[in-house]
Amino acid sequence: MQLNVTLFAHAADNFPRPNVVEWYHEFNDFIRVPVDPDRLDPERDKKYLKATKDVALWSPATFRGGRRCLENTLSTCALVLDYDGGGLDAGDLMDRWEKYEHVIHSTFTPGRYRLVL
Repeated sequence: MQLNVTLFAHAADNFPRPNVVEWYHEFNDFIRVPVDPDRLDPERDKKYLKATKDVALWSPATFRGGRRCLENTLSTCALVLDYDGGGLDAGDLMDRWEKYEHVIHSTFTPGRYRLVL
């Protein structure tokens, strides 16, 4: 199955770069994509570069008009849930969601995870 996702160079990047990835194996590799240095403006983006120093960001949505915003959203291909505590670790989440196709990855904050269905 293919997913239509969008890449962004960093959190402040509003210019979508559409991509098609194969769910599940290719997506596991895809969720941590190196930042494209050609898309960065060190002065404008310095406050975002610390948090997203070596990874790009992704969205399960596609956009029209060359700009990321709600009005330009065309479609969404996945449900993304953030687990921000509650004493659950990645193993607990895997057990709870085992009957569904899913990907779990950590966030920049230790002990927090993202579940993609």
